[in-house]
Amino acid sequence: MPHTRQQAQQDRILDFAAQKGRALTIYLKNGVHIRGRVMAHDTFTILLETEKNRTLIYKHSTTSLFPARLPGPTRRGAPPQSR
Repeated sequence: MPHTRQQAQQDRILDFAAQKGRALTIYLKNGVHIRGRVMAHDTFTILLETEKNRTLIYKHSTTSLFPARLPGPTRRGAPPQSR
């Protein structure tokens, strides 16, 4: 089954987070959110390492994922500069 555009975007985010060791917050369909580092992922699952353990999450149970912390302004009080 070919990847949809949405799946490809999700995979790029997961690849980046795994390579850089960045934490993500993943929101599930049941309202629960889980924060941790992506250890691995495939077509159907995400292996997330949290503070307490490793959790296997099925992708079909996710609603969204975000960086655990958003970057702030580059200088105090100044908005981020565009490139």
